[in-house]
Amino acid sequence: MTAIEIGCQVYGHTQNGHRDAFHSACVVVRSKDKLKPGTRVCFDDDTKTKVSAVDDQDTSPYDGITDPFLTAHTNPNYSFNMMLKPGMVKNLTHYFAILGETEDQAKRASCIGEYATKMTPEPEEEPEDYGDDECKGCY
Repeated sequence: MTAIEIGCQVYGHTQNGHRDAFHSACVVVRSKDKLKPGTRVCFDDDTKTKVSAVDDQDTSPYDGITDPFLTAHTNPNYSFNMMLKPGMVKNLTHYFAILGETEDQAKRASCIGEYATKMTPEPEEEPEDYGDDECKGCY
């Protein structure tokens, strides 16, 4: 079977109908403009919290797309998920650094480590019936 990566297509023999699940790196952002679902966008600043549409949707460099599953345009200054394009994150886990970010910036954005203890309550006990799913209930 040929592996198919996100953002690619494969010609030739594949195991059509094969099912799998994947994680996609997402960042909650805002835009001053109305954007259609799936619009290619770039970060506007180093905080990686504001985006704008790229000039040419076919050829301009971009960092990701607006949530393609939105049922309407984004409203200006409302928050929404931006899906990062493949290659923007080296090691995809629930805590990740976006290319060009420092470790400290990534920790603050992800609320982990010393920052998490100041911002989040004690976690509840995990149920034991998660089975072998390594994601343990993150969805």
